Parts: sequence; C-alpha cells; structure tokens
Amino acid sequence: MKDRINGVLCGVCDWGCAWGWDRRVGQKGHTRALRVRPYSDLAKGPISDLKLDEQGSVGYTLKALSAGFWALLKAKDFKEGIVAVINEGGDTDTNGSVGGALLGAKFGFQAIPREYVEGLRKGSELAKRIEKLFAIMKPFQI
Repeated sequence: MKDRINGVLCGVCDWGCAWGWDRRVGQKGHTRALRVRPYSDLAKGPISDLKLDEQGSVGYTLKALSAGFWALLKAKDFKEGIVAVINEGGDTDTNGSVGGALLGAKFGFQAIPREYVEGLRKGSELAKRIEKLFAIMKPFQI
C-alpha cells in the first residue's frame, strides 16, 4: 500500500504533465502540477515540515492536501493519523477533513474509532445518505 501511495505522490506532476500542464506553465490557471509537487514532497517528511500552524496558511488547499498525504504515508491507523494532523495546528478543521477522508479511504469505516461515530450530530441522516450513495454506486461495483 505504501508503494502505491508513494507512486501517486511521485506521479502528481507526471499526471499533470500528461494533461499538458507543463506546456502551459505560465499561462493563467495552468500551473497546477508545479504548485502541487512541493506539497506532495513535504508529505514524505515529518509532519512538522508541513508548518500547518504557520501564519497566513489557514484555508490553504495545498497545505491541507499535504496533511492528508502525510497521514496516508505515515499513520499506522485512522486515529493516529487524524490526531497527529489535528494536533499540528493551523486550519485544523480543513486539515482534519482532508486527512480523515484519505485515512477513511485507506483503512475503511471500521477503523474509525467508535466514539468518533456514535453520537455524531445528524448521524442517522448521514447514514441514510450514505446508503443512498451506495445504492447509486452499486451498478459500478465500487
């Protein structure tokens, strides 16, 4: 799994280049691949390198993405990853949302601590929506 995640992180720029981003760098709105790579690279080091609590970085999408990538690479389980990302500070709700989504995809729903799920505000409504989504996705065998 770690090799697959590393492959995704290393391939972010290559994927962007395949879409022609490299040829359009400098043109308005076409610098995505070059902007993402430093943040995917940061995810490979210690979480402190992300500087999530740095002034002026609140709400910065690429920092949140790097926090999620870091959690994918470094966390041994859902709780360890989400707690580390949130405790690092900064835009904790955004960083936690991205990290939690990616950790949930990696480890599965059953890995989310029960205390995080039980008593969730509007939890039954969310469960109904999830079931509807699963029903829609069933033909695609996802």
